[in-house]
Amino acid sequence: MGNTKESSAAVLPALMRLPEVEAVTRKRKGAIYLAMSQGTFPKPVRIGGRAVAWKGSSIQAWIDGLEGA
Repeated sequence: MGNTKESSAAVLPALMRLPEVEAVTRKRKGAIYLAMSQGTFPKPVRIGGRAVAWKGSSIQAWIDGLEGA
Protein backbone atom coordinates (compact mmCIF):
# COMPACT_ATOMS: atom_id res chain seq x y z
CA MET A 1 0.00 0.00 0.00
CA GLY A 2 1.18 3.52 -0.82
CA ASN A 3 1.24 6.68 1.17
CA THR A 4 -2.37 7.80 1.69
CA LYS A 5 -1.38 11.48 1.65
CA GLU A 6 -0.07 11.16 -1.91
CA SER A 7 -3.08 9.23 -3.18
CA SER A 8 -5.62 11.57 -1.54
CA ALA A 9 -3.87 14.64 -2.98
CA ALA A 10 -4.13 13.16 -6.45
CA VAL A 11 -7.92 12.79 -6.27
CA LEU A 12 -8.74 16.36 -5.22
CA PRO A 13 -9.61 18.58 -8.17
CA ALA A 14 -7.68 21.79 -8.81
CA LEU A 15 -10.71 23.89 -7.83
CA MET A 16 -13.49 22.79 -5.52
CA ARG A 17 -16.92 24.34 -5.07
CA LEU A 18 -18.60 24.45 -1.65
CA PRO A 19 -20.48 21.12 -1.88
CA GLU A 20 -17.21 19.33 -2.69
CA VAL A 21 -15.40 21.08 0.17
CA GLU A 22 -18.22 20.12 2.55
CA ALA A 23 -18.02 16.49 1.43
CA VAL A 24 -14.23 16.24 1.73
CA THR A 25 -13.89 18.08 5.05
CA ARG A 26 -17.16 16.81 6.59
CA LYS A 27 -17.89 20.44 7.62
CA ARG A 28 -21.06 22.38 6.83
CA LYS A 29 -21.12 25.82 5.21
CA GLY A 30 -21.48 27.70 8.49
CA ALA A 31 -18.55 25.91 10.10
CA ILE A 32 -16.38 26.50 7.03
CA TYR A 33 -17.10 30.23 6.96
CA LEU A 34 -16.63 30.53 10.73
CA ALA A 35 -13.25 28.80 10.51
CA MET A 36 -12.28 31.10 7.61
CA SER A 37 -13.13 34.15 9.71
CA GLN A 38 -10.99 32.74 12.53
CA GLY A 39 -8.09 32.14 10.14
CA THR A 40 -8.10 28.37 10.62
CA PHE A 41 -9.46 27.36 7.19
CA PRO A 42 -8.32 28.32 3.68
CA LYS A 43 -10.14 31.14 1.94
CA PRO A 44 -11.61 30.62 -1.52
CA VAL A 45 -10.58 32.33 -4.74
CA ARG A 46 -13.00 34.22 -6.96
CA ILE A 47 -13.74 32.37 -10.20
CA GLY A 48 -16.50 34.60 -11.50
CA GLY A 49 -18.66 37.57 -10.65
CA ARG A 50 -20.33 35.86 -7.70
CA ALA A 51 -18.67 32.45 -7.75
CA VAL A 52 -15.85 31.24 -5.54
CA ALA A 53 -13.94 27.97 -5.26
CA TRP A 54 -11.25 26.58 -3.03
CA LYS A 55 -7.91 25.39 -4.35
CA GLY A 56 -7.69 21.64 -3.94
CA SER A 57 -4.09 22.02 -2.82
CA SER A 58 -5.17 24.40 -0.02
CA ILE A 59 -7.82 21.97 1.18
CA GLN A 60 -5.30 19.11 1.06
CA ALA A 61 -2.79 21.16 3.07
CA TRP A 62 -5.50 21.89 5.65
CA ILE A 63 -6.32 18.18 5.90
CA ASP A 64 -2.63 17.30 6.19
CA GLY A 65 -2.32 19.86 9.00
CA LEU A 66 -5.07 18.11 10.95
CA GLU A 67 -3.08 14.91 11.00
CA GLY A 68 -0.31 16.63 12.96
CA ALA A 69 -2.67 18.17 15.49
